[in-house]
Amino acid sequence: MLIFHGMCKLIGKNKIPKNKFLKSMYFLSILTRIHTFALVYSQTTTRLMLFEDFAFITPKEWKELILKTIKAETEAEKQQFYEKKLIQKPEPGLEITPFYTPDSLCELEYLKGFHRLWTQTRQTTGWMNVQAIVVENEQTANFQAKNVLAKGADAILFTNSIQEYSCTHLLDGLSPVQMPLYFKAASYETLLPFLKQTYDTTSLMGGVVDPTDAQTAAFCQQTPYFRMLFQTDSQPESLVTELVTLLQKAMIFVDRMQEAGHKPHTLLPHISFMATTDNRYFLQIAKLRALRLLWWQIGRLYDPTLNLVDVFVFVTVQAVPAAADEPYKSLISNTTQAMSAIIGGCDALSVVSTLPTDTDLGNRIARNVSVILKEESYLDTVTDLGAGSYLIENLTHQLAKAAWERLSS
Repeated sequence: MLIFHGMCKLIGKNKIPKNKFLKSMYFLSILTRIHTFALVYSQTTTRLMLFEDFAFITPKEWKELILKTIKAETEAEKQQFYEKKLIQKPEPGLEITPFYTPDSLCELEYLKGFHRLWTQTRQTTGWMNVQAIVVENEQTANFQAKNVLAKGADAILFTNSIQEYSCTHLLDGLSPVQMPLYFKAASYETLLPFLKQTYDTTSLMGGVVDPTDAQTAAFCQQTPYFRMLFQTDSQPESLVTELVTLLQKAMIFVDRMQEAGHKPHTLLPHISFMATTDNRYFLQIAKLRALRLLWWQIGRLYDPTLNLVDVFVFVTVQAVPAAADEPYKSLISNTTQAMSAIIGGCDALSVVSTLPTDTDLGNRIARNVSVILKEESYLDTVTDLGAGSYLIENLTHQLAKAAWERLSS
């Protein structure tokens, strides 16, 4: 019918056909379009009216209903059970209640503004699928990198167990202008001059982990997409401690570079973070969102004109040791950790293999975790997937508040 309506337009714009059959079909097509519009409108209205059939339940009423189901002799015992058993306190200063309502977001309006700022600032959605390679021999690492790039990896993280890179052999046939290459080593005295001499520095992609000297800072400020990534040196005792340690490490570096003559407004946009995840799903989502929020606020303290909301966050999913008789069991853990990193807003994701006996197969499965979440779950189509969740927004606020208080003190 719509095709026929289009044919009528070809006969003459806004002209009714003179032929009786064509005229009847023309009006029938219009009636069909009107009926379709009315049907869609009525269904939409019905869906909206469904919420009117359910009375709004206040937080007080929810709590009363929960207390009624608790088997205890006195009201005091019920209240004690509710506070000790149903309210979770995973870390000092964090609290997870049994339920959340729209009222839970009343004091968190600032997070809506932060979400809008992030979605408006972020240039792309999704994340890079990064393969980590331990460099024990440069030629071997070079072969491994070419192999995994041909099999779906978007970028490479070279972790060096030796003091310096032999860049000629390691980067033979690999160009950081064409793909992001990240480097983690004790020193970059050989790497940076090689990159500067060999490639156009304005087009370099990737970065270095835990830089310490002014030479690296000066180099990265000349490369828009070559970053300085900071990570924690050891496993922190809590999420708040991890956030504080990461941010303090970056701030100490910035302060040292300021003394060396570097300006915060040119240095800060090149600073990024490398974090890890664990099986605390919602807490890890909130941690990454809080990290982005805190760094944005810190940037404004250095320079009110800076907008660091789109800070680059690289997340590594830690491999959970697999039992000998269940080598694939830890895949579930890897997948949920990867999801928490993605929902938390990571820009690069590296999933560590869980199969130590078969490196090629293990690395392939690890890379495919990211591929499936992108190609089949479409998690790469939305910025800030956790926005609006009562639980995640509250956890983000609690983590950011606790970390800010420690940083301020």
